[in-house]
Amino acid sequence: MKIQAVKYYLTALYIVLCGHALATPIDTLNYIHEMRITDQIGSPLRVAIDKYDNVYVTDSFYEKIIKFNSAGEFQGKFSSGVSPLAIAIDSKDHLYTSDRKNGTIRVVDTSGVLLSSAFHGFIFPSDGIVDDQDNFYVVDSKAKKVRVFNANRDELFSFGKDMLFYPTAIAFDKKNQRLLVAEHGGLDFRNIRLLVHIFTKQGIWQSSIAQFGWLEGEIARIQGLAVDNAGRVYIADTFLGIVTVLDENGRYITTIGDYGTEPGEMRSPMDIAIDSQNRLWITSKNNRRLEVFRIEDPHLKNSTSNIEQDISHNLLKFQLLQNFPNPFNPQTEIPFVLENDGYVTISIYSEIGQIVRRFDLGYLSAGNASVLWNATNNLGQKVASGIYLYEIRVNEFVAVRRMLLMR
Repeated sequence: MKIQAVKYYLTALYIVLCGHALATPIDTLNYIHEMRITDQIGSPLRVAIDKYDNVYVTDSFYEKIIKFNSAGEFQGKFSSGVSPLAIAIDSKDHLYTSDRKNGTIRVVDTSGVLLSSAFHGFIFPSDGIVDDQDNFYVVDSKAKKVRVFNANRDELFSFGKDMLFYPTAIAFDKKNQRLLVAEHGGLDFRNIRLLVHIFTKQGIWQSSIAQFGWLEGEIARIQGLAVDNAGRVYIADTFLGIVTVLDENGRYITTIGDYGTEPGEMRSPMDIAIDSQNRLWITSKNNRRLEVFRIEDPHLKNSTSNIEQDISHNLLKFQLLQNFPNPFNPQTEIPFVLENDGYVTISIYSEIGQIVRRFDLGYLSAGNASVLWNATNNLGQKVASGIYLYEIRVNEFVAVRRMLLMR
């Protein structure tokens, strides 16, 4: 199995390269890309893991739940209602699954046998989680609240109605015995409501973390959440194609992955689950696969990998960095780093893949460089507001990032 090592380093490097002060990582961790899984996956949404590290994925293409073992081997598909979306699992290995078409929630066993359909009255139950006492928490995005049920499936209370705008994800922090509820951010770029709210298990608001933006440490759109045994928060940013990692106080640590189709890269990551081996299982919807990363942290229990940790010298090579400012109007700078000399091309595409502008920069020497784009196409015409992709090609290196033009 090919293992891709991912080592994250101080944001001070980015500040030196670009001249912009960003969030500064306060921790150094290794996230090792262990495998990608494509077998029998159509459009993966949510993911949950049982005590044996079996993995359950809701799939909107097949409209079934797909099961894998801890080695990523396909174990089968089974139905749960019409079109499963949210999925959570309790200590008895009962699966709680919501239906994205009719709003119901069913409880099934790990082979799909129906155990209960006692949950009703939801509009759009987009995510759910079970805590260490088998209480079940359901995010109803369109009802703008979280509903809470005990282990006997009796409804206890709900919370968030007066403060949530469009919640999309929930996670349980076992270390700190609290809940994290994420706001998606909305579709209006001029009125972004993106936060991760922290509540007690009784639904009392404590604080909010996370910051909207496009720079390192900031988040564009939230679809999934997870918390590890150290209290670190993992946020699936479906827009940027990455997972952002925060410490338990909400301070930025690092990012995992990048936007793209190569191993370890993601397009529309939707959810995250963490197994007993400290591995992150991430659903990459538009890539139709799961990406699995191992958390290399000596302080976490059950960390078993012995992969060499000092690998940063292999990663400080060619880099395509985030444009600045972003969002922008009327122009933006696209910075990049060349470790070796090479012929450099920067191409800008519309969101549907049509070429907009191409910069043939010629043969450049190793070092830091950038190109300025004034939001015009190859004919010199102004382009419309929207999302654009920018790509660098130099020698064998290719990388892609996103940016937003707001006129």
